Amino acid sequence: MSGHITVGLSGESDWRDLGETVAQVAVGLDAAVRLVHVGEREPARDTERWLASVRSWYRARGVQRVDAHWVEGDAEKVLVRAAEDPGALMLALGATDLRTRRRGTVGGTTVHVLRKSQIPVLVVPWGAPTRPRRLTSLVYPADFSQRCERGLAQAGRLAKSLDADLHLVHVYQPLAGIRLWLDDADSGPHTPYADDEELAALRDRLEDVTVPHAPRVHRQVVLHRSHALAIVEHAAALETDLIVMPSHGRGAIGSLLLGSVTENVLRLADRPVLVLKPLLPVAGRSAPGPALFE
Repeated sequence: MSGHITVGLSGESDWRDLGETVAQVAVGLDAAVRLVHVGEREPARDTERWLASVRSWYRARGVQRVDAHWVEGDAEKVLVRAAEDPGALMLALGATDLRTRRRGTVGGTTVHVLRKSQIPVLVVPWGAPTRPRRLTSLVYPADFSQRCERGLAQAGRLAKSLDADLHLVHVYQPLAGIRLWLDDADSGPHTPYADDEELAALRDRLEDVTVPHAPRVHRQVVLHRSHALAIVEHAAALETDLIVMPSHGRGAIGSLLLGSVTENVLRLADRPVLVLKPLLPVAGRSAPGPALFE
């Protein structure tokens, strides 16, 4: 497959967590890796030697085509501009593991790039569990919405390229369960409930969801009071390698909207999250990531 994954390097530490996942995706897609290190002044020899060592590290993990660029400027603007390259399949960024280091926010640059990038963005939390050398399973939330349906073909094609299992999860939040939690919030968590007919209808509807391209699809309905937490917990229980999330369309100011569930998954996840983007026209190209998603 032609095209490259653009990797934002923010410093000379903690990049291996990001690199392990990027290398696996690049090998699966037969894609090149383009390393972008943003700075405010000309790189020192130590930086040049470090970039050379990172290139060698990727090649040792099976990535055949790796190049590295030092770019002067603002990281957010540089990375968003890199996403406009016709050959770019996705952006890859690292993020602080919020559960152990900084709660409540994803790094500012990561958030801005996620909102402005018109191609998929792979976010890997620092300190994420070590993944196997080949990605074998993906989780994708199926909420029966139009944005979910738009992303299914993209998730399915990615699963096919990686020869990975795709797990569709529908999170059901019974209204009665919400009322119960609100009335008795101080007594601890409760197991949500729904009648058998409701669950059977949801399972039948999920079985009817078609996923183009995906080699193997598994489906499950999960009852939970939080959509984001349910997705993260389901991915952990299945020991999946990657969570794939759809995003909303454009907002009034022109930025892409992530959606509250996607943003919360990014804050809670202890494993890589790939945020898809709607197939919108981009200057100089027919659609974001055409080599991967057309």
